[in-house]
Amino acid sequence: LKSLISNSQNKFPISTNDNKVIDKNGKDIVFTFKTNDAHNTVQLCGSFGNWQVRYPLTYDSNNHQWTTQLKIKKGIHYYKYLVDGQWVINNDEEIHIEDDGSVNNMIII
Repeated sequence: LKSLISNSQNKFPISTNDNKVIDKNGKDIVFTFKTNDAHNTVQLCGSFGNWQVRYPLTYDSNNHQWTTQLKIKKGIHYYKYLVDGQWVINNDEEIHIEDDGSVNNMIII
């Protein structure tokens, strides 16, 4: 099985549905991005994938939210959402501001 496909627009691989296990001994974590706006794509990128892999989220039209579930190892992880090509944070999730002023979401597992 090919677990990654290349995204020629931005040179980052996009995870396929068969590659959502980042750590087989990790914990299942559901990431949710709620929105009332129409979007074409929402992806997740973070330190758990070395900021090199984008994990696509699936849209639930009944709840107006995008979700994905990943198996992630214990630790502190930083991440952002890529919404129609724009990096955004989720204000409903914990936020971390780096010393250089960059802002990410954060999860502690």
